[in-house]
Amino acid sequence: MAAPKLYVEVRDLDGGALSLVVRDEGGALAALSLARPPAAAPEPSPPLGARLWALGVAIFPGALAALMSLILASFAYKAIIWSSETLATPLHLVLLAVACALVGLGLYAIATPERRARHSEAIYFWFGERALWVMPPLLMLTAAACFASVTHHLTRVAPGLFAAPFDGAVPETRLLDFYVWHFLDLAPFIRINDLLLWERPLEHQSGWVGVIILLFQAAVVFPVIAALRAARAADRKP
Repeated sequence: MAAPKLYVEVRDLDGGALSLVVRDEGGALAALSLARPPAAAPEPSPPLGARLWALGVAIFPGALAALMSLILASFAYKAIIWSSETLATPLHLVLLAVACALVGLGLYAIATPERRARHSEAIYFWFGERALWVMPPLLMLTAAACFASVTHHLTRVAPGLFAAPFDGAVPETRLLDFYVWHFLDLAPFIRINDLLLWERPLEHQSGWVGVIILLFQAAVVFPVIAALRAARAADRKP
């Protein structure tokens, strides 16, 4: 025996109610009226002060991380300059080698996703939950100070590496600007130096300086940019 066919009909009634009717071929078997729930009232927009406060709370950790990074980088740079100007050259070079080794370890740890995952416990222990925002600027500026100091000593023993008026021993502060300029020159999609109208601080006239610049870009700039991209991607995740 074939099962009877059932039909379900939904009707709109006055007042926003719904009528549900179940019937077979012979007529209605059951009817049910349902009240349609009232539409939810839109939530009021928070006042401007509350929105500004929420924005500040969201921005504050990043701003604090950037400030901490700049403070630490300034301390490292001043320490390198003090060592260069105060200590005997052999002792300064030993301390400079130690600083370069520490910077190299940091760059190695943040260079690739695999290494960041492998060393994440140490990274976040030393630099906090905003480590991927703190470490890249700190490592870049400290590395630039190291490269500036090394290049400064090279210009003392081999004058003529740079064009006049810096064809003798070039000050480390000027060389720091030189390496920071080359870092910003590689920033993807944004020509920061052009926007700031910042001309190249020094013109080198030796291929060996070009080799040092390539080493700086490969060993420092690319890992730093990769880590900043990873930090930005992590912040975008819900």
